[in-house]
Amino acid sequence: WVIRANPRIFHFVWRVLYLNLNAKTQLCYRLIVADNLCPVCKCFPETIDHVFRECPSASHCWSCIGIPSEVISSFSLTFILGSS
Repeated sequence: WVIRANPRIFHFVWRVLYLNLNAKTQLCYRLIVADNLCPVCKCFPETIDHVFRECPSASHCWSCIGIPSEVISSFSLTFILGSS
């Protein structure tokens, strides 16, 4: 199938789906940053799931564009990629 999207957007989505973005949790593990807390909410470790699903700021953004929180909370990367 063909996806008609800007190549930069396609590349970003691909990196999100394959957990290939450097959230602070990965950077902390590699000793690049000292802490792994989300810079927005400062309450939880910054993981890909946190950035796109769990952070209160992300929830607010999803609701602003009309996507119900129930849809976002039920979305799972494991469902898309399969269990490893």
